[in-house]
Amino acid sequence: MARQDGGFRGVSIITELDDVTITTPVADNELLAYDTGSSEWINQTATEAGLPTLPIDISSDTNLAADSPIILTDDTLSLGTIDIGDDTNLAVTSPIVLISDTLSFSFATSNTWTGDTTFDRAVKGTKQNTTFTRQATFSVGLIAEQAMELGGVQMNASKGLTMIRDGSIVGLSVNWDASMTGKLSGLNIIVKKGATTIWTNALTTTTGTNKKDSFTQERGTDDFVSEDIITIWFSVSGMMGASMDLTNVIATLEYYYDD
Repeated sequence: MARQDGGFRGVSIITELDDVTITTPVADNELLAYDTGSSEWINQTATEAGLPTLPIDISSDTNLAADSPIILTDDTLSLGTIDIGDDTNLAVTSPIVLISDTLSFSFATSNTWTGDTTFDRAVKGTKQNTTFTRQATFSVGLIAEQAMELGGVQMNASKGLTMIRDGSIVGLSVNWDASMTGKLSGLNIIVKKGATTIWTNALTTTTGTNKKDSFTQERGTDDFVSEDIITIWFSVSGMMGASMDLTNVIATLEYYYDD
């Protein structure tokens, strides 16, 4: 209704209302938003009216909360309950993307999940480890490197841990007993891919039992592909004739599969 001559008359289009201003051209999906400066309702886009639209960038927000499904409070992100049965394409820039009912996460920093988490499918990109042993005493000299055993089988460039899929090596630990003959300047543990050395780490040359050490490196530093042969070896350096006897050796290799 619009007021006229002390009474009211009917209106057939919205522009006839006294407190409504329609600017042209009018675009699809515009809405009426109230402007306190002019005391009028004006057609605007959601962005012009200051309303949030998808995708939402929450990177600079310190306290953003929604009942469901996403809650961000003081830079801590948590998830509530979400029914995505009717959603086919819902996306936010980062860290959560929901496309065709598939929810994915992309975090730039480390995050901690609390409580029990259950997955009914495989978790991709997870760490694996394999343990190599050699119980009987073996001598490592200047002439030849000595390989570890896997499942009681002596390894070589063609016989070792056969990788199932592509990935990279990220960690190595070793526990050993040692006795020495002659003067050594170095004892090394070596990771090989086929016949090629890809990662070498120095160990202490002191003798004794229950010696131990561990090493880590960034994912992607030493890569492998499916069916590559990975083996672990020992080498020494020092005076000619020097050697080190090792026994009760346990080495654990840590690696990621990419998929």
